[in-house]
Amino acid sequence: MGKIVLEGMEFYAFHGVHPEERSIGGRYLVDVEIFYPLESITDQLSDTADYTLIYGIVARHMHQPANLIEFVAVQIKNEISTRFPGCQSLVRVSKLAPPVGGPLSRTYVEV
Repeated sequence: MGKIVLEGMEFYAFHGVHPEERSIGGRYLVDVEIFYPLESITDQLSDTADYTLIYGIVARHMHQPANLIEFVAVQIKNEISTRFPGCQSLVRVSKLAPPVGGPLSRTYVEV
């Protein structure tokens, strides 16, 4: 089993439970790891997880406002599982400089 990683996908999105987060938005980072059977890989894109497809899945969910980044992470993971059956994945959604009343570089959720 091999691992394919897309790290540091950056988005400006409108997730959050506070009205300011939903109207002003904020910066987010998303990392995805897909554990994929690479033992008999050929040099054909059809034999692996296409990075462009993975990025598109992430972007689609990041551009749909939600209250919780936990929900967003699960939606991304579920769609990756549907698109690449038999593969395991790890999805990390980070909210940069979240409004918590003091300095905090980020919060993140992993599923």
